[in-house]
Amino acid sequence: MKSISITIVLSLLLSFAMSQIPVATKKQINDFYKTTTLVVKDDGVFSEFNSDIEDVMKKYWTVTPYKFITYSELEEYMRKPQYSFIMKTRIRYEAKNVTDVEYNFLTLVLGFGSAENVTQLPDLCSFPLSYDQGDADKYMFKLPSAIQFMQKHVSLTKTDESLNADNIIKYYNKNKTAFNDKTLWLLKEDLSSDVNSLAKIKKIYPGKVEIVDANTLKEAIDQQKQDIVYLHKVGPTMKSPKARCWKLILSTSDASLYYFDYHKITSKDPDGILESDFKSFKRLND
Repeated sequence: MKSISITIVLSLLLSFAMSQIPVATKKQINDFYKTTTLVVKDDGVFSEFNSDIEDVMKKYWTVTPYKFITYSELEEYMRKPQYSFIMKTRIRYEAKNVTDVEYNFLTLVLGFGSAENVTQLPDLCSFPLSYDQGDADKYMFKLPSAIQFMQKHVSLTKTDESLNADNIIKYYNKNKTAFNDKTLWLLKEDLSSDVNSLAKIKKIYPGKVEIVDANTLKEAIDQQKQDIVYLHKVGPTMKSPKARCWKLILSTSDASLYYFDYHKITSKDPDGILESDFKSFKRLND
């Protein structure tokens, strides 16, 4: 199974519009809505991504016409600005004192005439899916959220002209939204040891919380259930000191983003949602 591999050298801030990848200008964001979006499929005939992304695009993609191509066809189209692209990318972060770890992203980019390769295509949105060596089953059922979030994100950056690559994460952090009127769903494997039971969580966070299995969460996302938010956690499943764990709280109904944060993995702060996150939820919802 082939995917695009990109190496990113981090400075201080981790961003959806990541450093050293060109970010779409305001004009390019507006031009995106005039494009046909080409969804780049895996080369593997039996790829789970290929079958799932077809269903997801049909149900949830609304902003542009779209069709499917393979990675081998990407070269033919990538320099044509009348096309945009959705593709899986594999991104490796290299920074001082940070373990070299690769992550899977779903990325939305624009065709660009002088691009020498895909790393030079203007980025509209990159959504973290998983740690690269993680099981695809752990994120594939969340593709509807990724596709819905992408459309919301591009619409936001189109509407609010003050937003750019330098301040978009600050915007999301500043505009975290209370969700005390909703039930927070969590997967057991995403919980750190300090908060791995409802009893432990209730000592910190008084809101409505349920620990569910992946099939139950998948059903809620597929059915676009109201009044439920869930944790999308991205990080290495094994011990990987100084790698990153990202935590997003999204609605199952339309992928609205309520919370975004990340931490460096240490012996004190392992891969998973932390006690400090629940303290943040409490402050947010007070």
